[in-house]
Amino acid sequence: MAAMTSFRLLIRISLASTATCALLALTGCFGPAGSGDTDPATIAPATTPVLLEATVDPEGDQETAVRALLAKFPGGDSAASGGFISSLIQDGLTAAGAPINYAEDIQPWLGQKASLFVTGVNADSTEPEVALVLSTTDAGQAEAALQKAFPGGTEKTVEGVKYRLGPQGDLAVGVVDNFVVIGTPTAYTSVIAASKGNSLSESDTYDNAVSALPESRIAAFFVDPKALVSLTAGSAGIGGPEMAAQQAALNDIKPVVGSVSADANGIVVDSATTKVPGMVVPQPGTDVLGDLPGDSGVALGIPDLGASAKASLTQAGSSAGMDPDMINSIAKSQFGIDALGMLDWIGNTGIFVSGKSLSDAGGGLVIQSKDPAASADSLKQIQGFLGDQKDVSLGKAQVDGDAGFSIESKDLPAPVVVEQRGSALAIALGAASAEAALGTDDRLSANPAYQAAVARLGADYDPSMYVGLGPLLDFAVKNFGLDKDPTFAAVAAYLTPLTDMTAGGRVDGETLLSRFRIDIQ
Repeated sequence: MAAMTSFRLLIRISLASTATCALLALTGCFGPAGSGDTDPATIAPATTPVLLEATVDPEGDQETAVRALLAKFPGGDSAASGGFISSLIQDGLTAAGAPINYAEDIQPWLGQKASLFVTGVNADSTEPEVALVLSTTDAGQAEAALQKAFPGGTEKTVEGVKYRLGPQGDLAVGVVDNFVVIGTPTAYTSVIAASKGNSLSESDTYDNAVSALPESRIAAFFVDPKALVSLTAGSAGIGGPEMAAQQAALNDIKPVVGSVSADANGIVVDSATTKVPGMVVPQPGTDVLGDLPGDSGVALGIPDLGASAKASLTQAGSSAGMDPDMINSIAKSQFGIDALGMLDWIGNTGIFVSGKSLSDAGGGLVIQSKDPAASADSLKQIQGFLGDQKDVSLGKAQVDGDAGFSIESKDLPAPVVVEQRGSALAIALGAASAEAALGTDDRLSANPAYQAAVARLGADYDPSMYVGLGPLLDFAVKNFGLDKDPTFAAVAAYLTPLTDMTAGGRVDGETLLSRFRIDIQ
């Protein structure tokens, strides 16, 4: 088999290895503890904009939770014992063209941590400089595996560290400290330099960011938007005032970090970032979803949408050298709509989808108005604009309310109803959906499935998304004939344990915390 030395093969190996690490993390087995426990960030350059990390061998509560979750799926007992997963890993290595065997060539030396990070962008090819890092408990065995996987090449030495450069000169492999490193040559030399000092782990920015993550986790990620913009702008040849403007817009943006963990009920993804001036954050106790129709199978909520949109518009206009009032003047002259005025009254906003069949499917948008008189006036402006359009057919209000109209089209199964009632404004498909959105009975907050999902999310997290995966799967099966599809039949048993998805957020001092989870029952 030909030696794997091209950049594209590195990407294939990286993807296969990243998938391997994820599978390893979800099995809670395989990785012997030992000298391979060092944090990969100790050899990542301090300017690294993106770092992904996985724990090869979860222990304690994470191992217990992962094994319990796997047992809920077909073949879960085999997966938890390692047999099923090891075969999947070997299949992945084979698909990537790796001339090595997992059980013989990797398992004996694989340590606790695996990481993939970007160190830069190649100025000539604009391809990313990437390093795949695997902690090792036996450097000698690891080096032997590298010789087998990447034969040939030229031996190099940088700052006293030896490595091999592939025959085509675009791939470097070797062992740095307690890590196997496979990467582009520039990334590799950056790793060597970081191992001597000035690594990401020594950065206050990194340290402060990851301190917000749960200590018990099976994977983590770190993204520094400012460093990423500098990286991509530099590779694209962007500089001078344009680069300065981009940097200024990101001056207050802090890194985003996240983790993946497991509990007895599902998989949890937590992320954290630092609040910046002008950022609109959810107020404690704000359940935007709870007021949506009780049979909503999909529900999304955005706290204070108008304020968020106005802050983003102001920031974007400032970066582009345009005053938001100037943009608003253009909107008024062209469309007769006071766009900024609309943003002032738009408050909490919810989106919902409901129905058990195509015949009763519905959904819409519900906005809580901060100023009912202003929102009613905006509706009149929008109605006037739409009424002037030749291809739009307007009709009368379809439900009782204070102000509204309907939009009819032969391409829609029902009219789009736009109606305000009190401080609630709905834009919904059909009169039934609009009435459900504006009514006061049968709210999502009283739905037992929703209540249970929000409780699992965490009492201190204000929910912003809810998807009932069970009902959604039933809808797809009944309405699209999936039960007669042999391909679907093969995977249906793996989908059935998935019950719902939720997401939410909360504020802890200057830190904005977000959580997403998939529940498995």
